Formats: sequence, structure tokens, C-alpha cells
Amino acid sequence: MTATTHRHTPASRGRFCAFSLLLALLAAPNAWAGGYNHPDNGPEALGRAGAVVVSVDDASALYFNPANLAKLKGLAVLLGSNFSFVQADYTRDGLDRRIQPDPTTGEISLAWGDRYNTPFHTVSRTCEEGALCTPLGFAAPMLFVGYGGEDWGVAAGVYGPPGVGVSEFEKDGAQRFSMIRQDLAVMWLGAGAGYQVGPVRFGATFLMGKLDIIFSQALDANVTVIQDDATSKAYTGEASDFYSQSFDLPMTMDATGWAPGAILAVAWDALPELEFALSVQTASSFDAKGELQIEFTDAIPADLATLSDNSVSLETTLPWIARLGARWTYLVNDEPLFDVELDGGFESWSQNDIVRLEIPGGFGEPGSVTPIGAVVLPKNWKDVYGVRLGGSIHVFDWWTANLGTFVETGAVPEETTNLDVYSYNRLGVGVGSSFHLPYGLEVELGYEHIFQADRKVSNSEVRANIPLSLCTEPYTSTAACPNLGTPPGQPVGNGVYETSFDIFGLALAYNY
Repeated sequence: MTATTHRHTPASRGRFCAFSLLLALLAAPNAWAGGYNHPDNGPEALGRAGAVVVSVDDASALYFNPANLAKLKGLAVLLGSNFSFVQADYTRDGLDRRIQPDPTTGEISLAWGDRYNTPFHTVSRTCEEGALCTPLGFAAPMLFVGYGGEDWGVAAGVYGPPGVGVSEFEKDGAQRFSMIRQDLAVMWLGAGAGYQVGPVRFGATFLMGKLDIIFSQALDANVTVIQDDATSKAYTGEASDFYSQSFDLPMTMDATGWAPGAILAVAWDALPELEFALSVQTASSFDAKGELQIEFTDAIPADLATLSDNSVSLETTLPWIARLGARWTYLVNDEPLFDVELDGGFESWSQNDIVRLEIPGGFGEPGSVTPIGAVVLPKNWKDVYGVRLGGSIHVFDWWTANLGTFVETGAVPEETTNLDVYSYNRLGVGVGSSFHLPYGLEVELGYEHIFQADRKVSNSEVRANIPLSLCTEPYTSTAACPNLGTPPGQPVGNGVYETSFDIFGLALAYNY
């Protein structure tokens, strides 16, 4: 991210600082992203496939490696955005058998009907209603402003974690019991500093994060539970058609929470050509509170078709993130011609075993309330490990080319695969360019494609939620639970998941 330095008059510098502050105020309300992390924020990081923890030398070091803020010399500004396009298709498996009414009485019969295992039609992710949905994909704006002296640097910024915040699916699709829509936004406000002592640099960034989440799915209002003794699966549904939408209760949660965080980093220039760096971001726990809305249907008796308390709370934790890297630079007359960087990454997603929505209210008026209880979404996520290899070559004074690749393990195990997070074992490739313009300006472009193998799930633990069921935790009632120790409701996560990512990055940098 090195640009040619040009002199500016004090007046022009003052105008630019004022303009930068205005951009920060305009960008702050919208600079949030979410969903699951992928490498990484900014065009240069995309082009190098995330291999930047050592090489970063602009104001975005606030996020990648605050120790390198000590490399700043004068004013540095970076304003840009990622644009993530995610292709996510889900073809849900059909039922093993279909429920049929008794041919004589018309009542539900415990004798099962003919085989019915044709998959449902494929549903595809869209991003249309979110404020940050654009023709290029989900936008994740970011702004970093820094200033450095001889052996120190400071910076502030607003950004979101690299990811995809909005996923929308058909309201009436076969996936509706697991998810209809998710709009997840995390905004980080950060301030940090770096200081150099000899060949070693130290740095820290202090963060305050805001989480906004809108999540909707269909609940199942039918309390009739029938067990298929051939497959030991619990089925619920109307007599003539398990998937009759007359028992759907679309639920939407809208919640907000805040949490602090920090990034600590150290970097070491072992040789003029060889550098090392370590950056660690602490975990942040959000206790989000908000409101719950349920669209009642005629399937619910009139005396239950209301919520006694529409409050809801959600606890979730963003992980520890560690980056360790080494960079070798080929110098010609003490000037860099190209560099190669190898980074390792770790994210502690295993601390998220479930996502639990606490709902204090219930169906009915005060004094006669049927509790809803908790809505539990099993996760059992795994820690993520990754290796990133990338580099840059200074082709001309005005053009630097970037290239990189990475491999990363997935966080989501097969049995809890859902449509909210697409983190499977993955391979990514990135390319990018930086164009150095007069007056300290720089235009940065980056592109990354992430490959993920299709996933076939046959052991799903994701089930339709039945809030009126008498089978509640720990699911040991012989009268109410068809499968002891197992929540009621049909597994709704079995099927084929097909995903891929295309991420574009664009930024304008200024270095004085």
C-alpha cells in the first residue's frame, strides 16, 4: 500500500482532514457487516488472500495488526468497501413416508402411507431487502484514519467483520422451519496506537462493537406428534399433508446489543528482508435484547393468539482471532521489488455450541398464559484453522500487483448445517492491484473467489420448533416425547447445500 509522497500546503491538508471527518460521520451508521468471517477486509487483503498481518502499512493496521501503526508517517486515510456475492442453494430431502388419513374414518392413521422421498424444490439465497444489499452483493464499508510520527502511530476506524450479513429465502419454502431471513450486522468502532522500540513494534486497539440482528423462521403450531417407528423420527403435521402451511407461525426477532473488545499485537523486524508479526483479537460476548413478533393464524385458538410479553434476548459470542505471520521481501537498492508472506490463523468458534433465544412471555393473556420457553438452535461449531499465502510485486512505480491463496477448515459440523452460516472446508484465491496516483492518492482493487465442496447432510439435528409441544427440556416425558432425549419436531436440515463466494473490494487511500 505504498504510494508516492507529494507535498500539500497547510490549507489543503486542513481541507482534506475536514473532508475525512465528514466521510467518517457519513460512513459510521452503515459500516457494519456480519455473517461468517472470510479473508478479509479491504482490497489488498482480498488480493493477497488475507496474508497481510505482517505487510499492512496503512491505517487499516488498526484492525489487522495495530503494532504496524508505528509504520505510519504523516496522515493516512483508507475509505473502501467489500462487496460479497454468495451463491447458496439448498435442496431439502423429502419425507421417508407421508401421513395419510384413515381411509374409513378420515382420522390420522398410525399406518403410514406410501413412500414419499422426492426432494423438495431447491431454494436459493437472495439479498434484496437489506440496506447494504447492492447489485454487486452485500456491501461492507470501512473507514480508517491514522497519523504517525518517527516511531509511533495512532488511528481510529469504523468497520465490520468480513462476512455476509443478509440471507433471504422463500417464506413458504421447505427451509422455512430453519430460516426465512437473517440480517446480521456488526459494527466495530476502534481506536489504537503503535510504538516502535528498536526492531520491535507493539500495538493495541480498543473496540466497541454493536450487534444488530433480525432473524425469522417458521414455528410449527401443530402439537400432534406421530412417530415413524421405521426410522425413529418424530413427525408433526396436518393429517393430509405434513407441510400444510396452515400450521405455520412465522416468527421474527429484532435485537440489539453492545460488547467491548481489544486487539493486541507485536511485530519484529528480524532482518531488513525478514519480518514477523502476531495479532490477537479478544472474544466479545453480546447480550442482545429486543422484540419478538409472531404472525398468528387460524390454527391457534383465539384465546392463545397473542403474546403476553414480546421481549426476547439472545446471547452470542464472537471468537478469539489470532494471526501469526512471516514475510520475506526481495530488495533492490534497499527498495522492495516483491514480497511473500505466509500467515496462520485461528478462530475459536467452538465456544458456540447453541444459539438460545430466551422468550419470557407466552401465548395468551396475562393470567392464562401458555409459555413459549426457549427456542434452541443447535450449533456445536468447531474452531477454525487456516493458512494464507500471498504477496505483492511492484511492477511499476504506479502499479503494484497482489496475488494469494488460502485454505481453511470449516466451523459448521455436518449435523448442524443450516442456512445462516456457510463455513465449510474451503479454498480461496485472490488477485488485486494498487494504482499509485499523484498527491498521495491510491486506488485499490481486489477480488477473491472461495470454493466450498457441496455438502450432503443426512444426520441433521436442526428441527422444526414446536412452541406448544409438551415435550420440553430435558425431553424425558414418555407421554409427550416420541423420542426420549430428543426435541420434538421434524429434522429440517437434511439435504444438499451448494455454496460459493465471490468478493470484490474497492478503496481509495491517501498517504501524506
